Order: sequence, then C-alpha cells, then structure tokens
Amino acid sequence: MDALAVELNEFMNSLMDRVDPVTAAILQRNQDRLRASGIVEKAIGVGDRAPDFSLTDQHGGRFHLHEALRRGPAVVIFVRGGWCPFCAITLRAFDAVRSALAREGASLVAISPSLPTLIQAASERDRLHYSVLADPSLQVAASYGLVWEPEPELRDVYARLGHDIPRITGTGDWRMPLPAGYVIAADPDHPGGIVRAARVGVSLVDRLSPTDAMEHVKALAKT
Repeated sequence: MDALAVELNEFMNSLMDRVDPVTAAILQRNQDRLRASGIVEKAIGVGDRAPDFSLTDQHGGRFHLHEALRRGPAVVIFVRGGWCPFCAITLRAFDAVRSALAREGASLVAISPSLPTLIQAASERDRLHYSVLADPSLQVAASYGLVWEPEPELRDVYARLGHDIPRITGTGDWRMPLPAGYVIAADPDHPGGIVRAARVGVSLVDRLSPTDAMEHVKALAKT
C-alpha cells in the first residue's frame, strides 16, 4: 500500500470511529448503491478516447488538454473540492510529485466542481503549486462519466456536517464527481488523447496514487 493509500485509509478509519452508527450505515449504503449502479464500469477507462476540455484554473489561466498533450502526457485528477478532506489529502500528495512529473514532460491538473473563489482559497490553504481547474456545472466530469447525485439521506449527512454542496458548486443541486484519476497520452487521431491509466472509485479512499501516475508517465516516455 502506497503512502497516499495509507493516509487516506487512516483518515477514513478515524472518521468512522467518530461518526454514529446511523451515519456510518448511510455512508456504507451509498457506497454499495454506487458500486451496484455500474457507474465505474461505464466511466471513461483505459483505452478510451479522453474527452478534450478547456477550463480556467485558480489563477485565471486557461488549460487546454489538447495543447498540453503536444508537450507530453497529462495527469488529470477529479476531486469533489477543497471541502472534502480526502480530496485535500490527495491534492497535497500530488503536489509533492509535481516537479518529478514535470521533469518527465507531463502536465498535472486537478478538476473540481467548486466555485472558482473556493478553489482559489483551498489551493492557497493547501499550498498547491499546480493548476486546479473549475468545472462549471460538472460538464467535464459528466463527459468522463463520473457524475452522481447522493440520496436524500446522504444529503442530510453532508448538510449536517456543514457541506452545502449546491452552494459550493453554484449549481443548486447535489451532483458531484466520483474520485478519479487519469494518465492521458497524445493520439494523432483524437485531440483529447487516449487514456493509458485510470482509477475510478466509489470509495473516497480509492484513488490514483502519485506513485502509479509516475510509473505510467515514465513508461510512456520509453515508448
């Protein structure tokens, strides 16, 4: 188990120790529903064409996937937002390898449905040194097949914890992306490139790790 997985699992165990049995059961039921829905199998995966996208980052700059792929592979991480501690842990873990990825010619970006002001605040709080892109109305996440909406009982849990998702995203609804990570390589026949590695999970601890992303990027450099 790599360092990110260890940290995420330790946080999850700590969280489950703190929540009441009713809340724990709601969280487990939601995870079971997502797994049974087949959303992971339907999402963009290895060998699929990656939908191209162009989004604005926390500094107002514009990231175009097709342009980044001209320079090398792209590591793309989908997160729920800075309000999610599992996402924050993941984003910080990738920040630690950003320079190593850059030396291999790879771009690193994260995509969040949060409002741009909240993305900027979270990036500054966590001292992130790479682009976190705003995905208004979850359009890009939807194109990758990652969008889901929690059941009312889970919405109540989030609301009780102070996570007002409709306000955080500005969409007025409770949709959010699954945790997902991709390594995408250029392809002459498709501007968005081809997915060479993918990790899509229904659990908050099931994430593409920086170690795996780096291994796939290095393997691409040898081809």
